[in-house]
Amino acid sequence: MAAQDATQQVPYRVVQLEWDAEKGYHNAAVENFDGLVTHHPNSNSGAHLVNGTVVGGQPGRTLALVGGEIQEIEVAKVGNDYGLRPGQVLLKKDFILEDSAMPSGPASRAQDVPSPVAGVVGTVNAKTGLVDVLDREGGDVILRVRHMSPLLVQEGDQVEYG
Repeated sequence: MAAQDATQQVPYRVVQLEWDAEKGYHNAAVENFDGLVTHHPNSNSGAHLVNGTVVGGQPGRTLALVGGEIQEIEVAKVGNDYGLRPGQVLLKKDFILEDSAMPSGPASRAQDVPSPVAGVVGTVNAKTGLVDVLDREGGDVILRVRHMSPLLVQEGDQVEYG
């Protein structure tokens, strides 16, 4: 049997904050992207459709029907385009990547975050932990990541998938 590659990446454990009446707020593991719940699930639990419009969600949030489910989205608005082109929609999801070889918790979260897309780094805001990845230099936002620290990229950096 060959020795295991010492640089082999330990699989990530993906967890998200969930809420239910029995457990209250708690982190729960998810298997894949489709398993991620609506952004801010407790605050948006009252969201529903009325005449084709999503109502009853968290104030200040933009919700839409995506793939048959009510989801939070980010879109350009009058007075604030959020770096998006007209008609562009970003789906918002909250999740945490943990080292699956460690017990779940803060210590397992101190790790590099892989990029799910290749592109060019656009906006970087260390104060908010925000990084935008563009499809090309000066192009469209294809990924927006929030709440990361420390940020190890700068505007204009090339980002590879993974």
